[in-house]
Amino acid sequence: MDQNEKKKKDKAAVRFYIAVAAFAAILVACLLYLSMCTPIFKSDPGKLPASDTVSDPTATTEYPVGTESEITDTETSPSENPINFSKQQAINDEIYSWIYVPGTNVNYPILQSRIDDLYYLRRGLDGKYDISGVLFTQSHNKRDFKDPVTVIYGHNMTEFGTMFATLHNFEDEDFFKENDTFYIYTPGHILTYKIVSAYRYDDRHIMNSFDFSNPAVVREYFDYVMHPTMIPQNVREGVTLKDDDRLVVLSTCMEDNSYRYLVNGVLVSDEKTK
Repeated sequence: MDQNEKKKKDKAAVRFYIAVAAFAAILVACLLYLSMCTPIFKSDPGKLPASDTVSDPTATTEYPVGTESEITDTETSPSENPINFSKQQAINDEIYSWIYVPGTNVNYPILQSRIDDLYYLRRGLDGKYDISGVLFTQSHNKRDFKDPVTVIYGHNMTEFGTMFATLHNFEDEDFFKENDTFYIYTPGHILTYKIVSAYRYDDRHIMNSFDFSNPAVVREYFDYVMHPTMIPQNVREGVTLKDDDRLVVLSTCMEDNSYRYLVNGVLVSDEKTK
């Protein structure tokens, strides 16, 4: 082999190793990015949240619109529930509700593990590993959404715009003003929530940090929900939370894993369905 050919082969080898190194660097960067989307709680590192997609043709469903000025309980002429829970629970019997947030990509089932609060952190509906996880609540909350505060966790899958990533739309003031409602479906009920605030919060585990069985603690927490101290923040004008209100907190991570982003909705309507 002459000297020129050897030099050419050496250059080709160098280019090959550079390409391999660049690919490895990109792969590591992607894995680090996804790992930063894992919610971490300061007060209880063992209690981590998650979320996922589901193959169900509900995208064509005509969802209810509008809200009521106070909680209503429809007794007559119940409407059809847009979610077929028999079908969903045949996929996974721990699917107990469904959430739809207009203006975002949030249109997913909600699960709660009977055995482990961390079960769905990195598992899909089939129980197999899935980096996106699924939307879920923890055993601190009952499954009927009658607690003073219910927290639903979801990963901020920014790169794909899935799970709770698009909740960050509410950081925009105009979007917040124009989108004030989300819906939770349970077997026999359509629950309508008015979005009252959305803001950055610290990384504490809310359900472990507050004793919501104490009415005074609930009142103090509600006051903070309407008067947050961190930015970004948006708060609905003219709204006051009553002591007996029921709040649902949608919780995901910020780009900085040291903080959470919370979207808070108060129950304004409970419609019974067939």
